[in-house]
Amino acid sequence: GKRELERRIKSFVRWNALSQTPLPDRRVMALLSASDGSVWVGFGGSGGISRIRGLEATSYDQKDGIAEDFIISLMEDRERVIWAASPSGLHRLRGERWEKVGSDHGVPDGRISSAHEDRAGNIWIGTTLGIFRRTAGASTFQRVDAAESIANGFSEDSDGTIWTTDPLIGYRSVTQPGFATRSSHSVRGNGTRLIHDRRENLWVGTLGQGLWRVSGDGVNPPRSVQTITANTGLSGNSVRSLIEDAEGNIWVGADGGLSRVSPASVVAVRDLGMVRGVVLSRDGTVWAGTANGLIRNPRAFDQRQELRTSNVAAIH
Repeated sequence: GKRELERRIKSFVRWNALSQTPLPDRRVMALLSASDGSVWVGFGGSGGISRIRGLEATSYDQKDGIAEDFIISLMEDRERVIWAASPSGLHRLRGERWEKVGSDHGVPDGRISSAHEDRAGNIWIGTTLGIFRRTAGASTFQRVDAAESIANGFSEDSDGTIWTTDPLIGYRSVTQPGFATRSSHSVRGNGTRLIHDRRENLWVGTLGQGLWRVSGDGVNPPRSVQTITANTGLSGNSVRSLIEDAEGNIWVGADGGLSRVSPASVVAVRDLGMVRGVVLSRDGTVWAGTANGLIRNPRAFDQRQELRTSNVAAIH
């Protein structure tokens, strides 16, 4: 069993070819790798959730308390409770039965688009009425962000700031415990997913404008934003899922397939013209002398400063 599984997972294989316990024949909408080693699967269409342990699968549907609706996202909290977000609301698993977390717990009726637990144990959810939060140790949720746009995902940076998607500017920060503050970055787009990587870069998937890499340099905006699209190798410009693996690669699920973005030791800086000389000053600033003048900080497009003069032949 286990050796056979390890041998076969080196390539992509349909689950029903591996196991005697088949999964529902529905579109997969959400995946969760739990702390006990099991994998949770949320389905589209009429919904349902399955748990995979080894080569066995256990499925839950309406008779187990799940609403007859598709699953948007799955989350595990620090108490190892599994949560499910759907258009029909928020559910959590108690024993072997799912229960709805609704108005009795401060959660409004309607669509729940995402759920996230931060390092302090607070749980954040995106609803049609804004962002709600349940503080660690509490039993009810409180609204902390009244933005009309629904939050498709959350991510936390090293300072404890919570970031969420935004339909107009892609991403923004969420204040605690007040209301949202929009970032002042120059790019615009409909954000769908976001994660922070181990280097404190923020990756933002958008609907139609590809993948954004927001530099982790500095705390305050504007930050440097690099855009990766189908023109530069991405499988598609509408991003639906993001994850960082153990080697630091970013895997991107888009409308055209699956892409892997890997860290590179050499990054090309283009559109500088003919570069005659490069120097690093004592304060860490990079200066490039070109055939058209002098460029300060050439690698960061948003922070680049140019002095157009004559040909710079040497720089020191």
